[in-house]
Amino acid sequence: LTREEADIYLADRAQKGFTVIQAVGLAELEGITVPNAYGHLPLQDKDPSRPLVREGENIKTAMPGEGRYRFVATRDQEVTYLMVYAPVGRPFAVNMKILPAKKIKAWWFNPRTGKSRMIGALKNEGTKVFETPSPGEMIDWILVLDDAQFKYPIPKSEL
Repeated sequence: LTREEADIYLADRAQKGFTVIQAVGLAELEGITVPNAYGHLPLQDKDPSRPLVREGENIKTAMPGEGRYRFVATRDQEVTYLMVYAPVGRPFAVNMKILPAKKIKAWWFNPRTGKSRMIGALKNEGTKVFETPSPGEMIDWILVLDDAQFKYPIPKSEL
C-alpha cells in the first residue's frame, strides 16, 4: 500500500471501532526482495537489524521488525488511543500527557495469539511504567491505551 492508502484503511478501521490492527512488517514470501509501492526495499543487504530508512522521508508510523529492541508507538489523529509495540518483555515508560483523556482504559494484546488481557482503568497523569505480561526476548506485545469515554471494545479472549 501507499501511505495514503494505509491512512484510508486505518481511518476506516477507526471509524468502525476497531482498536487493533494486525500488520506484517516483513512479508514471509519475497518480503525483503520485492520493493514496496514506492520502489524501496525494507532492509540494507537483506539484514533485519539494518532497516533501510531514506533521509528526508516523513514516516508517520513504523512497523514491528525495524530493530530487535525498538519500541514503536502510534495513535489516531484525534488522539483517542495510543498503541505501543513492545518487541521484548521489559518495563518501559509512557508519557501519559500524549493522551488528553482524564481516564484511560489500558490492556495488553498478544499479536501472536490474538488474545488480550485487561489492565484496567487508569487516571491519566505523569509518566507510567508498564511491564509486559511475560519477560523475555522477541516476544511481541502491544500495549493499548484508550480514552475511556469512547468505550472502544477489546477482544473477548483473555490471555
